[in-house]
Amino acid sequence: KQWYQRRVAIADLFQKVKEYYNKMKLYTKDFVCSAKLHDLMDLLGVPDQLDGAVRLAQNYFCKEEEVPVGVGNALSEVEFIADFWERVKGYYAKLKQYTSDFVCSAKLHELLDLLGVPDDLDGAVKMAQSWLCKNEELEKRSLRQTREGYTEALINCILELNKHSEHYVCHEAAHDDLRKLCDTSDFVVRMSRGTICN
Repeated sequence: KQWYQRRVAIADLFQKVKEYYNKMKLYTKDFVCSAKLHDLMDLLGVPDQLDGAVRLAQNYFCKEEEVPVGVGNALSEVEFIADFWERVKGYYAKLKQYTSDFVCSAKLHELLDLLGVPDDLDGAVKMAQSWLCKNEELEKRSLRQTREGYTEALINCILELNKHSEHYVCHEAAHDDLRKLCDTSDFVVRMSRGTICN
């Protein structure tokens, strides 16, 4: 279930990346690629908390790459997702300052208002609320895997998968075996396979 929650939340954020990417298409490549991040955010009407999404959309746009449908294959995505986990961690810490009865009975929009979080990041707040109300600590792996940790895990897994045939790596039935080979999270294995199979 936690994998499903992560996937949904990240998919929601990638929808935002795609939305910003499509808006950038209304402008010339020279303009978008030379613009400073804060200028693009102002132009697109994006809150500060989603600077990573705009940066990633700009990166795709300027490299003339399409935004992947699922969790994709670039190291910039790893940075974006690591930033998302940091936000979840921050909201989790803030929610712990309130009673669990209050947090668990509150509607999502009430928590967004309380924390001063834009609607675009409701997935991160919802995830923090879910973990708190289940009396679960945030997954240690998620908190440990900083930007460097994600990148290292991803590179190591890609190197390991490249020792095997593309046909084998890209076959869905091999996923569990590949996870054992990489000795990492399901999430990192899926991203690593994405770099080879997409």
